[in-house]
Amino acid sequence: MLREEGDGAAQILKSLGADLTRTRAGIETFVGRGDRTTPGEVPLTPLARAQIHLAADEADRLEQNPISTEHLLLGLVREGEGIASSILGSLGVSLDMVRSKTLLFLAERNQ
Repeated sequence: MLREEGDGAAQILKSLGADLTRTRAGIETFVGRGDRTTPGEVPLTPLARAQIHLAADEADRLEQNPISTEHLLLGLVREGEGIASSILGSLGVSLDMVRSKTLLFLAERNQ
């Protein structure tokens, strides 16, 4: 989500003043960086499941399908307990800010 400059969530974070490189580095400091690809299905933690559920709820609220990175970003911030949420909070990024920028981004994209 943070690797693609043209990605919706990345654009939203940049518009909020978040430095994507610093954000990625902060996350990697806590969770590390994988050195290999895992074949097959990767099991999700309960927190990751909750964040994805919230992302699906956000997509439903906005009457959008499929779930996109913008919805995942909303789910991460809305859940409020994970590493990503903590780092975004430390950057001053709140749910209200993300929701506002996401609605603006989606409206512009759909024009």
